[in-house]
Amino acid sequence: MTIEGAFGHRLGDRFHLRQAPTFVTKALGKFDVAATLIKCDIAHNGLTKPIPCEEALLVALQLKTCLRHDLSIDGKWVKTAPLEAGTTCIYDLQSNPIANSISPFMSLHFYLPRKALDAISEAEECSYVQAIEHNPGVGVNDAVVRELGYALMPSFGDAAVDNSLVDYLTVSVASHIVVRYGNMRKDRPVGKLDAASEARAKEMLNASIDGIPLVTLAREFGMSARTFCRAFRAATGMLPHDWLKKIKADAARTGH
Repeated sequence: MTIEGAFGHRLGDRFHLRQAPTFVTKALGKFDVAATLIKCDIAHNGLTKPIPCEEALLVALQLKTCLRHDLSIDGKWVKTAPLEAGTTCIYDLQSNPIANSISPFMSLHFYLPRKALDAISEAEECSYVQAIEHNPGVGVNDAVVRELGYALMPSFGDAAVDNSLVDYLTVSVASHIVVRYGNMRKDRPVGKLDAASEARAKEMLNASIDGIPLVTLAREFGMSARTFCRAFRAATGMLPHDWLKKIKADAARTGH
């Protein structure tokens, strides 16, 4: 089985580095969540190699201040500023991020596949992470990522690593990203369907010949499958599959 994902030596290679210490946790089941230490002590390290496009985020905690760098997102250069130690940048790996490393840097990169984030959303009944409204060329002051990342750092030099601690800290970063950035849609209260959303949900259900996957339908409205079912039942009095069966039965009875 081929292991893929932007972590470990694969991520280090993007930065032209021979070493990139990493921890990988399976605490979320079959989904790899990882933390990789990226360190470059030389200036003008050049453009990073393209990272293969995938549905995942890289959450990068700056461990040392990087005074100068350039960043391209989706083929366009974006605004950048010095990345202060302790700040966080979030990269969507579907946006083809490419950095031009001008100053030396050191950062801790958390690899978070969207399926892992979705699994947390399901468990916590939170909205799915839809989009991160953040310019990674500038960075944000996220105290939670900073403290969790700092707590993980001693493990990279520990010969007797406490794997349970590594799992806890890494998954805690993923959970924080879901909680802080998951509720990006402000057009309706989370967990409720307004009239327009209810009509859209019914339209999607009715238009699907073989039945639309519940997770896919729920994602359309920024909800977990469990939360969507509750919201749909609150709006219609029935669960989605029961409503669809009734509509089909009514159509068969009337011949329409």
